[in-house]
Amino acid sequence: MAERTPLIRTALLAFLLLVGVGIHAQEGKPQEAQAQPKVKTDARPPQRESGRVFKVEFADVDQVAELLKTFCYVKADSKLRVIAARGTEEELAAVETALQKLDMPPVLGRDVEVTGYIVAASPKPGLKDGIPKEIESAVAQLGQVLSFKSFALVDSIVIRTREGGTGQTEGTLKLDGAKGGDYKLVLDAVRIVSKPDLPSIIRIDGIKFWATAPVFWETVEGGDKKSYKILSRAKIETDVSMKEGQKVIVGKTSMEGVEGSLVLILTAKVLE
Repeated sequence: MAERTPLIRTALLAFLLLVGVGIHAQEGKPQEAQAQPKVKTDARPPQRESGRVFKVEFADVDQVAELLKTFCYVKADSKLRVIAARGTEEELAAVETALQKLDMPPVLGRDVEVTGYIVAASPKPGLKDGIPKEIESAVAQLGQVLSFKSFALVDSIVIRTREGGTGQTEGTLKLDGAKGGDYKLVLDAVRIVSKPDLPSIIRIDGIKFWATAPVFWETVEGGDKKSYKILSRAKIETDVSMKEGQKVIVGKTSMEGVEGSLVLILTAKVLE
């Protein structure tokens, strides 16, 4: 039994040495590197910014500036009609291209001639004083619909404007019961509606007719004769659409101290 003990000890020592070498080898084995996620990077270097000033010839400066803000920083000066922009070369090039498309000269429309007639209408019997043949049918319609019996031409008006444009004129009034007076006619917008094989329709928006006249009269109060003066006013405000060449009764208005009514008749045509 004593002889076997050294053998057992030797075998146990050899086993422990083998196990220790295995563990040491396992610890010394390098671990496999874990895969790292790839990070995408922008290879382009940052671009330098610069500034430019663009001149606006035709378009509305503020409206164009609002649209150009899509590309970069812009600032508008409507008095100088310029737009200052700051950005990269690409952004400024985009601004320049967009501005070339937005800043276009207006398309000139056709000319339109509007003729107006101011007619004094009265319920008292009388003559048709100075009524042109062009509006005789319209004046006859006044007599049928509004029971007027006498008419006098106060003034005739011609306004020329472009399609989409405005127009105005003014003149003097000669009315029974008034000493002097004046009127003003304003057309806010004249448009043409064209359809194939049909007469053109002329649309006039914002028709404003104003008339003023000093009116005098006398009364007797307590045995004394007294004179009075007022500034009588009248107006017509409306919109109309008419066929080219059609005579349209736009409206009528009355003035305090003046007998009868003032009637405005308009007709229009496109000038080729």
